[in-house]
Amino acid sequence: GSTNYVTVEYSAPGNNYGTADLYFFNETLSSKSGNGYFLNSNTINLQQYTSIQIGWTQEKVVQHIGSQGIITSQSGTVGSPNEFTTVQYTGSQSSSSSATFTFQGSILSSKSQYGLDTTVCPITQQQYNQIEIGWTRDEVTNLVGNPGIVTSESGTGNTTNIGVQYQVAGSSYGRVSLGFYGGKLN
Repeated sequence: GSTNYVTVEYSAPGNNYGTADLYFFNETLSSKSGNGYFLNSNTINLQQYTSIQIGWTQEKVVQHIGSQGIITSQSGTVGSPNEFTTVQYTGSQSSSSSATFTFQGSILSSKSQYGLDTTVCPITQQQYNQIEIGWTRDEVTNLVGNPGIVTSESGTGNTTNIGVQYQVAGSSYGRVSLGFYGGKLN
């Protein structure tokens, strides 16, 4: 048999800088990509990100943000509890920032962000050395003087996982990442 590949490109109405490409394999849409105008429709800001809660449905997240995002991976049986979908959005303030959401059976199971929160949350070497495994997030916050930037969240209640990042005081590039499970540093 013969194999048929077709690419169709659309331009955004009234916008010279946006194109959407649809890729067909044997007359079935196999993938799609967009840039410019089309890419910007999948953006998120920090306020939207922080208000989204673990346990929300994928539909509620899409309604809250106002766009579908880009599906970066999908596995399992569609519509079943073992379906996993990962969706990514680009930060509205910077194209190098992003938010990623993972859904299990269309329920949000984890979320993470990179560069959406640009707050500087410093930590010194002395403070870092004082922190002990098993401390609560409040104990760390009280010592350091700020809560850090939450970079990832998953789980609920006693199984909550939270990733927090600090910037090393006096350094532009140094980072300290801490992981809390069930409210305690692990």
